[in-house]
Amino acid sequence: MTADPSFAPYDTCVAGGEAELATSNLTSALNAFEAAAFIADTADQQATALNLKAIALSLLGRYAMSQDTSNEALQYASNNPTLAGKIKRDEGMSLLRYASTRIFPRVHVSAEVAMLLKESIKLLSFDGDNLELAVSHGYMGRQMLVIGKQARARQYMRQADAIIRLGDNRDYELNNLMWLIRADPLHRQTLRSRIIRLIEQTGQTRRNDELRLIMLGGNTLYRIVESNSWLRKLLTRLRK
Repeated sequence: MTADPSFAPYDTCVAGGEAELATSNLTSALNAFEAAAFIADTADQQATALNLKAIALSLLGRYAMSQDTSNEALQYASNNPTLAGKIKRDEGMSLLRYASTRIFPRVHVSAEVAMLLKESIKLLSFDGDNLELAVSHGYMGRQMLVIGKQARARQYMRQADAIIRLGDNRDYELNNLMWLIRADPLHRQTLRSRIIRLIEQTGQTRRNDELRLIMLGGNTLYRIVESNSWLRKLLTRLRK
């Protein structure tokens, strides 16, 4: 572990890392979560910090290291089914993010994602937290989209959207909608209005570029661009 043990207390590190994650400062988020893992006092704290670290690694494109970190987090969460369910879901999402950046995702990756999400739903069903279950169902919808089953993807993600909107969970709502808009071209304009409002409310400004890309060419163009790093860099330069 390379984190500095003189960092702020655990809760401060986690909160700071989550704030950095929300604004796409991924390296800063990773550093904060590493610091949190370094000073964690309990197994649950260690599992939570490592899971957040795995998410940051995944968003940075370091998928192999992210999966290793998720597996380490699961070891610490062995006595907490709810936390284990969240970790499995986030690990599945990391693999799904990897698969979604490939024009032709490998079959075994899609199968592993489905297995992790099913395990997550099973573990979270004992928790009674409808929001966490909704998120896992939404992720299952994303998996359906990646393998080309758009009708089932819309079904899962709209079900998740209905539950998420029962509370004040705008980050979850936005994340789910960014996938639903890719799967639902008939309602894309309506979804766009909601997404723009949620971007303003949550401060997730990085979503603006994703939204423009989806509105321009839908899910197909989005996946082509995401699977080509040089094309992403070119579009970034053109926007400047």
